[in-house]
Amino acid sequence: MVQNGLDGQVYMARKAVAGERGRLTMRLTPGNSGGSFVVGTATGARDAGAQFEEVEADTLEAILAECGLAQEEVAFVWADVQGCETEVIASGSALWKRGVPLWAEVEPTSLGRQGGLDTFVNVAAAHFDRFIEADELKREGAAAVPQPISRLGRLVDSITPEQVSTDVLLLPPGVASPSGAAR
Repeated sequence: MVQNGLDGQVYMARKAVAGERGRLTMRLTPGNSGGSFVVGTATGARDAGAQFEEVEADTLEAILAECGLAQEEVAFVWADVQGCETEVIASGSALWKRGVPLWAEVEPTSLGRQGGLDTFVNVAAAHFDRFIEADELKREGAAAVPQPISRLGRLVDSITPEQVSTDVLLLPPGVASPSGAAR
């Protein structure tokens, strides 16, 4: 972080985000640190020969407090958490109420492994009212038009196995879109 000039701006917490404080088992993916995931109820997650690590877990809000960050200091949350995006959303409700947007990976296989696609879509709809898909932001920049959160399920359903995933910017009620228009 120091080499990138981000010292004091990025905080690392060696914890999993969960609905409550505790311990979770992570399945490690050697050579692909971004591919490790919380075991949970995942079918096949305990395959023979796989590597595991027990990790501390807590809510997003508690992890922020432990890092010494006031919620008012958080302007944006980025979650690429291999299907645990639902936990991030559910445990960060005070942030979303303050208007903090969330950038999240939407990967149907991982979301299904961690509790289901419908659960993800429903929890997202409880905290956000619009979203913009990453491809739309890349194409249109600040002119990207947010979609109503009611269309998130269709987006999830449209992700093909070849595509694997997409990213979305989830916008809470009242927060401005990239074009500056608030809703």
